[in-house]
Amino acid sequence: MNSSSPIRILLSDCEPWRSFITFRQQRVSTNQKVCSRRDAQILRDFLKIGESEPPTTVLSKVCATFRIGVRIDPKIEKAQGMVIGNRSGEITILLSDRCSEARTQSLEAHEIAHVFFAMLHQKDVIDYEALEEYCWSFASELVCPMSTRLRWAVEFDDDEACFRFAHLSSIARNAKISIRLAISALDRHPLLGLLQAGIVIIRMVPNRFTGKDRDLRIWQCARPYWGYLPTNQSCRKRGFVGAYSFFDTGRHFQSVSIDENLCLLRKKFDLAKWTPDVFTSKCEYTCVDVQNEGRYLVAIWKWPSPIREPFV
Repeated sequence: MNSSSPIRILLSDCEPWRSFITFRQQRVSTNQKVCSRRDAQILRDFLKIGESEPPTTVLSKVCATFRIGVRIDPKIEKAQGMVIGNRSGEITILLSDRCSEARTQSLEAHEIAHVFFAMLHQKDVIDYEALEEYCWSFASELVCPMSTRLRWAVEFDDDEACFRFAHLSSIARNAKISIRLAISALDRHPLLGLLQAGIVIIRMVPNRFTGKDRDLRIWQCARPYWGYLPTNQSCRKRGFVGAYSFFDTGRHFQSVSIDENLCLLRKKFDLAKWTPDVFTSKCEYTCVDVQNEGRYLVAIWKWPSPIREPFV
């Protein structure tokens, strides 16, 4: 469903969409930039969703209120979802039957985000990468609001305090969300700043803008507030060189640590410009094989300690 579709025009003048759009307009000025987390929080406020309500309850309440149908469709070959609609104003989310429960919930939240972006931002045109980032961010805020995420913590077995894939899996499992949604929820999280760490999802895909040059590319990332890593770029360009051999030889959920010379962007304080910085990092790669979707790598990198310049 795109932002100029007849469905959007039809629904925007019907309840409960009309009340929700008015509710949001009272809280967001017209000149404010698109903000996924703010939109999701406004939706939670509109529906009076409690902080401790589980993802299944949250998603059921959203779909019931806005009359969004959800259907498992075996015709969807890959482990993903899609949104369809008709001129009667009926919206249905189709989900693959090849997903785990946590993955299914995450995909449902992601597709709900697509619906709300189309309804709320009909005048905003953004590229595919920005749209996907909006939807994953919206989904993570919808099912795991910041007030909940700020209580996330990890326990370490040694004094090294090195964030690993096992800690990421534990966060996702406790929150009842998928690994990918947990990574989205950790983006700019204070925990990553405290641990001086970042997370990257690496996939074998073509350049998403040209459709050519199939390579191992940075697909998604969670960054500390002072670090930035462009997505869509090849792993080799950003220093994740060890990903190439491990992608071919690693086993499902196997992890390996490799010293890498990474090239990331960072800034010393909030208003500074992003500047390239090359540094040596102990990078932990973990293979994840998803049925009918293929393999991806989760790479967790750590900033060298101590930090060479203070961050304000």
